[in-house]
Amino acid sequence: MVVGAANKIKQQANYEEDKLSQQLKVVARLIAGGLKTPLYLVRMGGFDTHDNQVDSSDHTIGEHADLLKNLNDGISSFMKDLEFLGIDENVIGMTFSEFGRRIISNASLGTDHGAAAPLFVFGNAVSGGVLGTNPVISPNAMYDDNIEMQFDFRQVYASVLSQWFEKDDQSVNDALLRNFDQIPIIGDSAVISNADNSFRKNNLNVYPNPINEKTTIQYQSDGSKVAIQLVNMNGQKVANIYQGISNPGDNLIKWNSQSIPKGNYILLIQGKTFKRQFKIVK
Repeated sequence: MVVGAANKIKQQANYEEDKLSQQLKVVARLIAGGLKTPLYLVRMGGFDTHDNQVDSSDHTIGEHADLLKNLNDGISSFMKDLEFLGIDENVIGMTFSEFGRRIISNASLGTDHGAAAPLFVFGNAVSGGVLGTNPVISPNAMYDDNIEMQFDFRQVYASVLSQWFEKDDQSVNDALLRNFDQIPIIGDSAVISNADNSFRKNNLNVYPNPINEKTTIQYQSDGSKVAIQLVNMNGQKVANIYQGISNPGDNLIKWNSQSIPKGNYILLIQGKTFKRQFKIVK
């Protein structure tokens, strides 16, 4: 089954030859080939840099810089490939590690295990920017000192489970064994999914209407790339709601319309072989 899904894809964007890039290449093939696995895990080792983390004459180069370049190149190739394959709107990625690093280097030009570390979340639906504040490092920091942790890693998991996988609060709490405050990881961009049959009323529907901050858009698609926009009664564009590949048949988009001012609007949706509009009120 896995081989069959991967073999459907005959052409991909270019990847580097390192281990991470090649793993991500396979993942892209599986997703584009139709495999319904909701989560994939790839690994990149080498960050346990207890020695020779940097070049002795220039701390901006060395083993750690090379590792970060491999990470950057792998993710960049992966995202370009997802766009090339037409599935970039349906995927997010996240890095994680079981340990952080200390502030002060050891005697071997390396760093030892620490309490905190940065974490990256990437994808078209991710709200861009930095969450948290840059740490203030004391000039008197000692070898045993750690950067203070700002977010529990389970806050990140809770946020992804709720905001991307759309799990209810009870399911998230059960998975993580207690409640964790969420952080805004997924932006206002829509999350697309298959529609529930109970909502099959017509080719395009928006509910509730008048809309509120949690609005659902239902439409039927031919499986092509679609663009969904909101315009005011003067024909001026107010928002780009969604742009990307949709599933053939019924689709649902969850739209955060909180930032839209009160008024009357027209929702426009256009695919390769269809164009529809729907009047909505806020």
